[in-house]
Amino acid sequence: MYALVPGPWLFLPPGSTPEKDTATSTDLHHDEQPWLHCRTCGQAIVQQSARVSVNGMHQHVFFNPAGLVFEVGCFENAPGCFCQGQPRTDFTWFPEYAWHFALCTRCGSHLGWRYEKARQGFFGLILTQLTGSE
Repeated sequence: MYALVPGPWLFLPPGSTPEKDTATSTDLHHDEQPWLHCRTCGQAIVQQSARVSVNGMHQHVFFNPAGLVFEVGCFENAPGCFCQGQPRTDFTWFPEYAWHFALCTRCGSHLGWRYEKARQGFFGLILTQLTGSE
């Protein structure tokens, strides 16, 4: 399990924009779409169909100043997450986006970050903290 360390710390080229806007919700509707689940408690976090590309890719690998490496997938929403902390712009992996922590709604595990810019946003979720659909 990853510790809550201060934010992401590797810059990408300018022009990071997700394909869709993001909204958060704790009301999960299970349907035919496969879900990714919290590795710690099994809570449904995000539908695989919510994948988006940022800077031309869904999946990115970043590291922070402490040397921790994160494999991050970008999603338009993550109903199984709640955001904690004030949005910050320091050490962002996506220039012009502020970030704050994204935590599991059931167990509070750190699952990634929510990135916001004006009315746009997306979740960058740590893929090793998620398991495939059940």
